[in-house]
Amino acid sequence: MIFFSIIIPVYNSEKTIKRLLESILKQNFNDYEVIVINDGSTDKSEEVILNYKNKFNNYQYIFKENSGVSSTRNIGIKKALGKYILFADADDFFEENSFFRIYEFTKKNNSSLVCFDYYKYFLNGKKIIGLNLKNDCLQMNSNKAITNFLNYQYINQLTGAIWNKLYETDIIRRNNIEFSTNLLIGEDLLFNIEYFSCVDKVDLFGEGLYDYVQSENSIMRSYRKNNVEHIKNYAPALKSIFEKYNYQNYYEILLQFYISNLFGVIINETLSKGYFYGKKNINSFCQHALNRDVFCSQSIKNMKLKYAVYYFLIKSRLWRIVYFFMYLQNNFNYRKK
Repeated sequence: MIFFSIIIPVYNSEKTIKRLLESILKQNFNDYEVIVINDGSTDKSEEVILNYKNKFNNYQYIFKENSGVSSTRNIGIKKALGKYILFADADDFFEENSFFRIYEFTKKNNSSLVCFDYYKYFLNGKKIIGLNLKNDCLQMNSNKAITNFLNYQYINQLTGAIWNKLYETDIIRRNNIEFSTNLLIGEDLLFNIEYFSCVDKVDLFGEGLYDYVQSENSIMRSYRKNNVEHIKNYAPALKSIFEKYNYQNYYEILLQFYISNLFGVIINETLSKGYFYGKKNINSFCQHALNRDVFCSQSIKNMKLKYAVYYFLIKSRLWRIVYFFMYLQNNFNYRKK
């Protein structure tokens, strides 16, 4: 059996996919396959991808109509022949000798899940370590996984991303874990919450193996359309995971996780097409937080101070003052550029 499959979704990545594929070719380890899924690219991505087809021993190329990164990765999981799966984004790349190092570490620890360190790579060539992980092992169960992700401990410690983790293919398939196609953002996090719930330990590997490229698009103003509607979809998606893994008394932590998005929503809407349009979207987010059919009213009693403040801003509608000044500041700064 192939040791691991590398799943790469591609959408209009003609300028970056070559760098990623070259970083894979340079590895001094050959027991892998590359699965590149073209999600309906309209640029020259396919031409670049096909140029590499004969350079790899095991290479799957799949073209599909555009339907988003979640369905694209799900196809990759179904096609994977490896014992383990690595995910990579088309604009990132791997460090030299990464594959052999993770192979040795995984075999030594008999791992079902490995979380490894990564570098933030800047366009000027500078890079800094992302997590400062130490070689360690975290004991895991479903209650611990769900709680520590939703209170941000694992998000801060391990990230909610999938590209710095190695997953066992059989665990994914046996537990019917897949990426939600109903979410535009946060699908990686839900995938991790569910996968972490299926293992008894997480092996931490304190070496940077992956370069997460800090592109201009990640730091420029970019408005996420329908952001609020996608955040609303978190609640039913998380509830289904809670029920599947018998996670009890979840109302409080679910509400806290939902309202923790308040300032992210406000910041996003300061980039919207108009002040009142953004205000309408924020109000929709806030009204959803107050919906007792979604979030039990008893869940606010033991809420941590930070989230209690968020809830107060929502219920008192003082978020409107915050939005007003942030909107003015953001648009004033943008006009000065």
